[in-house]
Amino acid sequence: MKIACPHCSQNLELDPETLSALEGASHFDCPTCGGAVEVPAPVLVPAKQAPPKGRGNPTPERVARRTQQGMSRNLLVLAVVALLAIGGVALFLASKNGGNILNTFQNVTNQIINNSYFTQLIADGVTTKEDLESVAEIRPYGDGFIGVSKAALTWEQAQDLAKKTGAEVLGIEDSAAGTRQQLTEWLNTTFAAHLDSTLWVRQDAQTRVLDRRDVMSVTTLDSPRNTILQWNPNSGLTTTDPSEATKDLPFANGLGMKFVPVPITGGPTNEQPVLFSIWETRVADFSAFATETGSLWPKPNISQDSTHPAVKLTWHDAIAFCEWLTTKERKAGRITLGDSYRLPSDHEWSFAIGIGGKEDPSKLPSEKDRKLPDFPWDSDGKIWPPPSGFGNYAGAECVERGVRAVSDQIRDAYVYTAPVGTYPPNNFGLFDLSGNVWEWCEERTNAELPNRVIRGACYGWDDQFMFRSCIRNNHHPDVRSPATGFRVVLSLKSTIPESR
Repeated sequence: MKIACPHCSQNLELDPETLSALEGASHFDCPTCGGAVEVPAPVLVPAKQAPPKGRGNPTPERVARRTQQGMSRNLLVLAVVALLAIGGVALFLASKNGGNILNTFQNVTNQIINNSYFTQLIADGVTTKEDLESVAEIRPYGDGFIGVSKAALTWEQAQDLAKKTGAEVLGIEDSAAGTRQQLTEWLNTTFAAHLDSTLWVRQDAQTRVLDRRDVMSVTTLDSPRNTILQWNPNSGLTTTDPSEATKDLPFANGLGMKFVPVPITGGPTNEQPVLFSIWETRVADFSAFATETGSLWPKPNISQDSTHPAVKLTWHDAIAFCEWLTTKERKAGRITLGDSYRLPSDHEWSFAIGIGGKEDPSKLPSEKDRKLPDFPWDSDGKIWPPPSGFGNYAGAECVERGVRAVSDQIRDAYVYTAPVGTYPPNNFGLFDLSGNVWEWCEERTNAELPNRVIRGACYGWDDQFMFRSCIRNNHHPDVRSPATGFRVVLSLKSTIPESR
């Protein structure tokens, strides 16, 4: 019998003895590519016929010869099976030593037992063996791993599984491992058995479903689907050279703030290198400034620790922090004299949230307010309320305390501010651009008022429209709000977006 490997299309010939040896098994490893090949259904073997007349009963020599032939066939079968197994092991070892790891099959149990990355995740308490076993398959891809859940889950459950397994829902995006098209092609080849229906993925930080090779929008987050997960072992690495910063290798400054590049087109910083802090400025960061400079900082009447975003800060406080940090980092030799920390411009902030290319950089912030339908989680602006786990928004936890909420259909652990980085990052690697706290921007809302732009909404807002990506709120620069903080950018060419 001949069958074709579903992964490499190699024709494999299986004789009856080999089929007999594989009885009871569901799959075997392709000796060419190592992929799992389904054992074909049993084939009916014709009943044995009586020996032709004239031959008589077999002699002892004939019996011995037939017995020897039978033993030889059995040994051949065992040899074939052994070669299949050895071939699979060889492919795996080759992949670990720089071979083509994309064709290597590894089930979850083997990954847990044999792979140091997953055993370290378990040892660090990030996940457990039981949680990882809720993933049907995990296979290497690029510098990380990709897997598919065993069960169909709602979007909220999918995010919960990702958190429990130390993973993220897969982002269908260009990366060092290949383009979006290459990734979807690989998924269709590697996880063909799981692609009979749509699966949860992300694209540009928005909830999407993968339908074979098409990434599609969704209208409901409650439909159960299998989920594609990804693990990135290099996610904790940083660089001390800002010119080398990437999404996967952020620049880390002396305060431990991390910065990643966001491409900007149009406006004063057109195509210039601008690095965004991945977090809103933390209590720990601003405390270092306040302690060293003796600056006044009235603390908010809410519970916070050092990892929460610093709030009750005026626009002037944010500017002073950036100037202090620039001087401090230049003296330490971490940045050059041509580099500076500052607040983002309104135009730059729009690129960070994902709508910069849809707006006219020549217009004032007030002229671009309320013009686009996009939510940070849905560029079509149709999904409401925000997906649970997307950001720090006022949900059922607030309703129960008599605090206003955007919806009682979502819930998180924080009535007020949440630690930075609690929720998933966007496609640039930036956290909390939506929710948690409003963020000061550099310029005024318009030429007539002194008020400065704030973006991103906050933990305590209950107006649906205020969560759209294009919304510009504003404060007088002297206002101190427990729901307003700021995010720093590092400009590698000291360009101030607009006159202050």
